[in-house]
Amino acid sequence: MILVTGATGFIGRHLVERLVKDNYPVRVLLPEHGGRGHRPAWSGKIPTVRGSLYDEESLHQAMIG
Repeated sequence: MILVTGATGFIGRHLVERLVKDNYPVRVLLPEHGGRGHRPAWSGKIPTVRGSLYDEESLHQAMIG
């Protein structure tokens, strides 16, 4: 499993799209309070966890499995 943070940013969005296209198992850590206002192409297709890099519990949830 590859955990991507910053997946709604310019680089992160394209990185996730490429990883999904190449059939890598991907999970993203998304900010608790929305994002940049748009939905990436992968939205709803891969596992996501809401949280922060600074929150131990959300990191734990993102890295389970």
